[in-house]
Amino acid sequence: MRIDLITSGAELQRVAEDWRRLAGEAVFAGPDWLIPWWLHLGSRAKHDGRSPRLATLALRDERGELIAIAPWYLEESRLHGSTLRLLGSGSACTDYLTIPCQAGHESEVTAGIADWLLENQRRADFGWDLLSLEAIDLRDPLYSRLLETLDEHGAINSLRPAGNCWRVPLAGTWEEYVATLSKTNRKRVRRLDRSYLQTGRAKMMLTTTPDELSAAFDLLVELHTKRWRSRGEAGIFAEPGVPEFHRDAMSRLLAAGQLRLAALEIDGRPVASEYCIGGGRVLYSYQSGLDPEMISHEPGAILVVATVQELLVQGCTGLDFLRGDEPYKLDWRAVSRPIHDVRVLPGSWNGRLRQSLWQAATSAKDLLRAGRDAVLSGK
Repeated sequence: MRIDLITSGAELQRVAEDWRRLAGEAVFAGPDWLIPWWLHLGSRAKHDGRSPRLATLALRDERGELIAIAPWYLEESRLHGSTLRLLGSGSACTDYLTIPCQAGHESEVTAGIADWLLENQRRADFGWDLLSLEAIDLRDPLYSRLLETLDEHGAINSLRPAGNCWRVPLAGTWEEYVATLSKTNRKRVRRLDRSYLQTGRAKMMLTTTPDELSAAFDLLVELHTKRWRSRGEAGIFAEPGVPEFHRDAMSRLLAAGQLRLAALEIDGRPVASEYCIGGGRVLYSYQSGLDPEMISHEPGAILVVATVQELLVQGCTGLDFLRGDEPYKLDWRAVSRPIHDVRVLPGSWNGRLRQSLWQAATSAKDLLRAGRDAVLSGK
């Protein structure tokens, strides 16, 4: 097995087709999401005045065929030194990241990556002081095996909870699903379905062609921004590079048949937009926009009702609300999937010192947070 270091966006694009094949249903770990992220967000970021460097590992078999890819980059800082991070990290809130790998090669790939990381820890064009894995599902077989292997080699692993992702399991018919909801929510869902969807007052329109994409994206941004401004905030699309990232990603995902960008009209007025990404039999609900002047009509709930009905007809097994512990997710009988932030440091004296400093800083932050919460609660 050979491991190549990819350091440019052009090299990343050259492996996109094989990378897409390996990623399969893991859409957030594929090139159609992560290449736009690097081009528009990752490569343009600055940390301590320094730009990040692409540091993705491409693993090939003896015939030169790509069998795995570790989509990473390096970020430099005075405090942490060289930190190896996941493409897609940060404000993009990318969940379910993994190491796309050809079936049957998992053990070989994780062992090879672990060896390569430790052997090249001081390499001039790669050297790393910290491996930071943000929002990882520890049930992911590739990262769990990699962490075990690094631990066996003396690396120092630490983790802390980072919240949950939430997935609504789907099976059977619409009525069977509704029967699982609480009595109050059953009445609400049936009322919305009967009053809006069955009467035709509410209509869903899906983006299906590249010509439709620009206007549909503009509507999403308009409604999302309008909702956040009503709360006194700007919203995610006001951040530099974010609109360009999503336009690029949506275009690629649409071409791959993995974009579901839906607009909801009530009485002919656009009131909501939902940005979802399809991964096989699971649909991931990534972002939405709602008209705050139409909240009394519950457009967000109508969107979920229409989406679940569609997914059940298609035989899908889940609607995933992704990261965030918002209470509304429980209304739809979503099940939590814990995620963690993981840090890996080399087992050297320097690595152990950095780990001690980080643990001390974390403990101090936890104490401050606990004190603040106690003051606010009046205890």
